[in-house]
Amino acid sequence: MTMSNQQHSRLGQILINKGLISAAQLDAAIQAQLSNHKRLGETLIEQGLLSERQLKKALKKQTNLRLAATLVAALLSPFQMASADIQRMQPPAAMSRQELPKNLRPLTDVEMSNVNAQGLNESLEGLFLKAEGGDGLAAVKQLAKLVMPMLDSLEAETSMSDVRYETGKTQSTLNPDGSVNLRLPSSIGEVRFDNIRIAGAPREQTFGSVSLQQIDLSQASLKISLRP
Repeated sequence: MTMSNQQHSRLGQILINKGLISAAQLDAAIQAQLSNHKRLGETLIEQGLLSERQLKKALKKQTNLRLAATLVAALLSPFQMASADIQRMQPPAAMSRQELPKNLRPLTDVEMSNVNAQGLNESLEGLFLKAEGGDGLAAVKQLAKLVMPMLDSLEAETSMSDVRYETGKTQSTLNPDGSVNLRLPSSIGEVRFDNIRIAGAPREQTFGSVSLQQIDLSQASLKISLRP
C-alpha cells in the first residue's frame, strides 16, 4: 500500500468511525478518484456526502493521530534501540554477510531505525483508530505485540507518582458475561523507567531513562475477558 493510499484509508476510517460515511461510500469515492484525480475529501464533498466543516475536523483529527503516533514511537525508541542491541548480541543467523546474495548489503543502524520508525508509526496510527472505533481489546493486544517483545529482554527501575482515582470509580466491576471492568486511575503525574538495560546487566550499563508525565486516563477503560 502506497503512502497516499495509507493516508486515504486513515482519513476514510476516521470518517467511518464518526458515522459520516459508510464503508461502501468510501469505496465508491476512492473509485471516483481514479477518474477525477482529486483528493478524497474533495471527492466526498462533490458527492454531497461531506461538508467543508466536517472535512476540516476530520483532517485535524488525522493530523493529531499522526502526531500522537509519532510521539509514542519516540517514547518507545529507547526500548527499540536496546532491543536492537540485544539482537546484535545473539549468535549470527545461518546466512552470514559473505553469503548475502550479490548486489545486496546489510542495512546500517540508521537505515534500520528509519525502517522501524516508519512501521511503528503506521502500526500505532492503526491502533489508535481501532481503539477509537470501539475495539479496545484488539488495540490492547496489538499494543502488547508491539511493546512486549522489546520489554521481555529489558529491565529498569519503574516508579509512579501522583496517581489519582475518581471517587465514583474506585471499584472494579464483574459483568454478567464473566468479564471484568478494571478500575483505572483518572490521571498519573509521572511514570519513570530509570536505568533501562539488558536483563541481568549491571545498572551502569544503561541505555538511559524514560519519563512519561501528565498522563490523562479520565476517558480510558479496560475490560478483561477470559477465553477458553
